[in-house]
Amino acid sequence: YIEKAEEYEEYLNNNLLDKYYLQLTRAENYDYAGLAPIAKKEYQKAANILENVEDGFEKMRASFYWNIAMQRFYLYKKKPDSAYKNLKKARNIVEDSKYDGTDAALDKNLFNIHLGDYYRDNGELDSAKFYYQQAISKTKDSTDYYLTYAYNGLGDIHDSLGNYKKAITLQEKAVRKAKVANIQLDLETYYWSLKNLYQKTGNKKKEKEYLQLYTELGDSLDSAYNEQKDELLDNLLEEKNRELGSLRTSKKKLLYIFLFLIGITGLIFFSYHSIQKHKKKKNAVESEELRNKLNEAFKEVLHLAKTNSPVFLSRFEEVYPEFSHKLYEKHPDLTNTERIFCAMIFLNFSTKEIAHFTFIEQRSVQTKRSRLRKKMNIGAKTDLYRYLKSL
Repeated sequence: YIEKAEEYEEYLNNNLLDKYYLQLTRAENYDYAGLAPIAKKEYQKAANILENVEDGFEKMRASFYWNIAMQRFYLYKKKPDSAYKNLKKARNIVEDSKYDGTDAALDKNLFNIHLGDYYRDNGELDSAKFYYQQAISKTKDSTDYYLTYAYNGLGDIHDSLGNYKKAITLQEKAVRKAKVANIQLDLETYYWSLKNLYQKTGNKKKEKEYLQLYTELGDSLDSAYNEQKDELLDNLLEEKNRELGSLRTSKKKLLYIFLFLIGITGLIFFSYHSIQKHKKKKNAVESEELRNKLNEAFKEVLHLAKTNSPVFLSRFEEVYPEFSHKLYEKHPDLTNTERIFCAMIFLNFSTKEIAHFTFIEQRSVQTKRSRLRKKMNIGAKTDLYRYLKSL
């Protein structure tokens, strides 16, 4: 739909605010797909368009949403200082006396929630709680979907403080709001939180219920996510091919001039030398970029595992596709929970670490290992870590 909208080039050039929001949506698509370097460039393109928008309330509001998007981008990239800078800019906008009206009131509630998220992720729970409660108390319309994030944030806080019953009540409120608004991605996170909370309170029936909901929704979202990411990458390749086609046309003209000046022999020698040099430089740059990306991806996977994140498995399978494919090919009957356990062993986590990250006893981890061995038909003398590494 973004591409279809971009076909109306003349309209967009005359309506820069619409063009800005279209570009911002494009950037967020790349962001949600995990393509951070591309997303950052697309966000900057949106900012460049916004500079030419006429001053007024709508430009202020557009700038507010850009700063909120960048705050979320940097928070996910584990750059809290950069995230806070964008939050401060967003705050300056919503606190401006010119920023008034119904839409402004909604944006102020959204800002309080994002500020709550920032403080929660930085361990400042009292501040986080204050801003979440501000968002709830100042929301006049109880159907406002923003409330789902406030309830979830407060639920996480009570969970970390050991107030499990209160946390369950809040997370279930978040689920109801998310269902009304049909926010599938957030529902997956809430289901996982409730599964863990019921596990902590010893309610096996509810734990199983939410694990089932999480697994079913997660499988559906993984499929949609991979499809969306493939489509985005295909679009990128098409765009790059068009750029290369244009570049080739320009080079051809230059070559004709060059042939005219120094002759065919000199041209062949120079072209061959230039191409080889370019390939070596390009390969070196790409190799360095690949090493950096792999290192960054590995750190991200470790962080997701250590925080028991619901997106750990899907991100792990993206970073280690060959291992994940072979594991599924050789053991297709493994459940998502068992695949997560295999992933943690593959990352060389100890029994103690796995127990700590997944909130279970070490004895339970050992039991899981034994059951997994039996299910995978691995002998007692075979080291499970070495076996997984050999796939």
